[in-house]
Amino acid sequence: MVRKCKKRKQWSGRRWEDLDKDVLILIFSLMKHKELVETVPWVCSSWRLACWDLLVWNSENTLDFTALKRSCRGDFCESYHSVATRLMSVLKSIAFEEDRLTSATSMVFHWALPLSDKHLVYLAERSPRLQRLSLDCAKRITGRGFSRAIRNWKAIEEMSLGSLDPRYYDHIIREIGIQCKKLQVFCLCSFELNVYFAVLIAENLRHLKELGLQNVSISRASLHAILSKCSKLVTVSITNCGIADPKNVEIRSTKAGYKIKWLIGTETEGHSLSSMLDALWPVCGNRVNQYF
Repeated sequence: MVRKCKKRKQWSGRRWEDLDKDVLILIFSLMKHKELVETVPWVCSSWRLACWDLLVWNSENTLDFTALKRSCRGDFCESYHSVATRLMSVLKSIAFEEDRLTSATSMVFHWALPLSDKHLVYLAERSPRLQRLSLDCAKRITGRGFSRAIRNWKAIEEMSLGSLDPRYYDHIIREIGIQCKKLQVFCLCSFELNVYFAVLIAENLRHLKELGLQNVSISRASLHAILSKCSKLVTVSITNCGIADPKNVEIRSTKAGYKIKWLIGTETEGHSLSSMLDALWPVCGNRVNQYF
């Protein structure tokens, strides 16, 4: 005797993956960070999109990877290879929405991310419209890797670099000068800016309008090399670089006839380049202090 199986009733309600993205984002915002990065994106495509909207898409065209620093940093017992592999899988998940990544115009990388050439090139090849780049985690980026990436970012107008490997600094600055003809704002963080590197910036980035120096060891001669050659500079912001008082100084240029005068902070009376540098590096007898 054969028993007839009862047919299961088909579910007519709404499934979790069909929920509105705003509702999913609200739910995910109540979850732990680790679950958001390691579990939620791998459930289905709609959950993945909502999760990355919450974590990395600050606006329609801005990718901020700061939220990934905790999950992709690793610990003392974990090899760099495993951490880098996990970061790549996360980046590929974010890149799932290819059209949106293609339209990205701004990217921010936190200094704690274990970013390598492979990660940077992967994103660069998929975001040709990038205009603003904040790359504070460049310790593992080589000159060759940076070259491959920057060739896809010819539209960049603003760039911030931090913790560069000194071995590749020369190559990276030259490559920026060749590829990024639209670059107007450049910020350098956590670096020793000697005269050689200052001249390198001045010769390759002549069209800069704004220069930012943060936690940079800089000498009077180095600053003189940049200001005397970058004739289009309008503003130089110096933060925690060990010169002058207070620690944060803004220098502005103004034209007085055919000459360029320099204003320090809120001053209204312009200085010549030499007298402005004297104000930043006080004279002790006949000797000018190069560093503080």
